[in-house]
Amino acid sequence: MREVAEPDERRAGWGIPPSAAIPGVLVVSVAGSVFDLRVNHTLGILFGAAFVLASLAATFFVRHSGVFVAMFVPPLVLLLAAAVGVLVNRGVQGGMTAVLLAIATPVLPQFPVMAGTTAATLLIGGIRLLRHRRQRGLTSPVS
Repeated sequence: MREVAEPDERRAGWGIPPSAAIPGVLVVSVAGSVFDLRVNHTLGILFGAAFVLASLAATFFVRHSGVFVAMFVPPLVLLLAAAVGVLVNRGVQGGMTAVLLAIATPVLPQFPVMAGTTAATLLIGGIRLLRHRRQRGLTSPVS
């Protein structure tokens, strides 16, 4: 007869796989950057909101095995999403210096958003990891 899994064992597989959560953050952030650049001609509140909400959602809903990755992905996603948005909307002409300047100009004002989002994902992820560790410690068999 099959045994019923303990609640911790059932919850271990709960959540979005990391292989879907991280690209999801990137897709939502790229869409936010493209839309914001088309509407406002700069990266502003629309991009910031899409980036923050996607990053926090990924950290909340990713499986336990992907929490660590979700905690550290926001800076990379911000840079990639902003670069793709700028290149899609502006079609930068010129050499490498012109491309880098075209990407860096709208990214620099987003640094506080990136830092705050990274801090929030580190806090949420740290709490999730600590809770999981404590639950494992409390439910482990006593020798």
